Amino acid sequence: MEITIDHLMASSAFPVLFPSEPVGDRHMVDGGLAANLPILPLFREPPACPVKCLAFDLVQANGPVPNTLDDAVHRMQDLLLANQSQRSMELLKHRASGWPVPISALHISYKGEREVGGKMLEFSTASMKVRTDAGKSDAEIAMRWLDEAGLPGSHADHIEEYEFGVSG
Repeated sequence: MEITIDHLMASSAFPVLFPSEPVGDRHMVDGGLAANLPILPLFREPPACPVKCLAFDLVQANGPVPNTLDDAVHRMQDLLLANQSQRSMELLKHRASGWPVPISALHISYKGEREVGGKMLEFSTASMKVRTDAGKSDAEIAMRWLDEAGLPGSHADHIEEYEFGVSG
């Protein structure tokens, strides 16, 4: 299938806020609503050789107890999407158990510090700078992991390492 502008428009359609986009005879929306961390399609079949996979997530399951309505909206958005991601990683672990090659995955969740409750719609210069800086820091950690230099000691709250399949 050819990817068209309709497909790209559909990728940002978020029901009620942004209408679905007609693509052929279907109406499409942001795929993140169904699979926020779309890792499972990559592993329908066992890979032919060991794999190191980086899984970047835009939300975090762990977080503070909300004290305000804005905090509660922020946590609600994170929990709805983070639970999808955790479920995907659990399904991959189950799917890959016994595969003949190892799969290593580094799951990095954006911590979302200093974000507002409606962060999905907030694209101010200040917010984009915070997100860019966090992304750069997380990318440095990921590159270190890929180079097998290890992870920093203070990664527990937003980074998780997984090993699936037969250890090699």
